[in-house]
Amino acid sequence: MLVSESEPITTTATSRQEFASVVAALEQATGRRLGNPQRRQCFEAFATFPNGVREVARTSLEDARVNPLGLFSWRIANGWHELDPLPPAREQATMLDSPSRRREVRGRGSCFVCERSSEDALWQAGQWWCSDHEAEAA
Repeated sequence: MLVSESEPITTTATSRQEFASVVAALEQATGRRLGNPQRRQCFEAFATFPNGVREVARTSLEDARVNPLGLFSWRIANGWHELDPLPPAREQATMLDSPSRRREVRGRGSCFVCERSSEDALWQAGQWWCSDHEAEAA
């Protein structure tokens, strides 16, 4: 059944239009339409996780070497739309490098600089560091 212009657009019709706009960039990049049963599966995912499906569409366009539409369909079939998006690469690097994220390992070792044995040496950057030289480890 078609919705005429005089009738109010239903939530489903709105969702279908919104989904069509999300998929349009993928279809244009591939030169093919997303057909059934993949279209139905992707739309059902969009109805439940719209932001997740939008993110999968965006990353599929960025990541695909040949077929972004196929990659999008595969990712939806494998539940990628249910995952929380990753932070941007800059934020990830900052999180991993921040001092609060580093695990401090201490134990018995010989200092990389002075070769002095210590019971409380710091293990960092693949070496043991005594308390006199651990500032150089960073």
